[in-house]
Amino acid sequence: MVRAEVSVTYYTIVNRTAGGGRCAKLAPEALEELQRRGVALKVAFTETPRHAAELARKAAEGGSRRFLSVGGDGTASEIVNGLVAAGVAGECELAMLPLGRGNSFLRDFEITDTETAANAIVRGDSTPIDVLRLTHQDGVIHFINTMGTGFVARAGELTNERFKFLGAAGSTPTRSTSSSRITRAISITSRCTPRRRISNKASSSKPTSSTPFMVGS
Repeated sequence: MVRAEVSVTYYTIVNRTAGGGRCAKLAPEALEELQRRGVALKVAFTETPRHAAELARKAAEGGSRRFLSVGGDGTASEIVNGLVAAGVAGECELAMLPLGRGNSFLRDFEITDTETAANAIVRGDSTPIDVLRLTHQDGVIHFINTMGTGFVARAGELTNERFKFLGAAGSTPTRSTSSSRITRAISITSRCTPRRRISNKASSSKPTSSTPFMVGS
């Protein structure tokens, strides 16, 4: 575990649609609390899908190296892809406030609420993690949590299309609908599992250069 003083402004990307609107309701108070505790923030809001990746890329190219993802796993994933696209992921630190539906990545670190995440940010806790690279027929995607195809991907698509307003509860009708419609599907999930927390050597289905990355909460 690496501890560092929180002295650099966090470029903060807020996805107000995360968690079925939960993020829009809770983010202002959570961010104000961080600022009261001495964390400097520069806040930007996403407007469209994949906007977080573009915001992160531009901020990184402009010199930002500390980022705060306010939303869910999808928001954090977009930011990671933006930092990799900028070519500076190995220099960056990413903190997270779990205000999405599942927030499964932070659960691996036993962080399940904004208060615990905020405490880690204020302390300056950070852990090196793997960034995984998946090459497919349409390009390349990077991820730090899970990657699913087939049933998993279809379930996620249906959740966003029809059940997102239900928040975390939306996964139940999604699974039922997907099960009734998908007769043949392949599901592959790769998970970045902590090993003595998480190592700083990149993993990939294909050989790739090492991409160390720091998680700050």
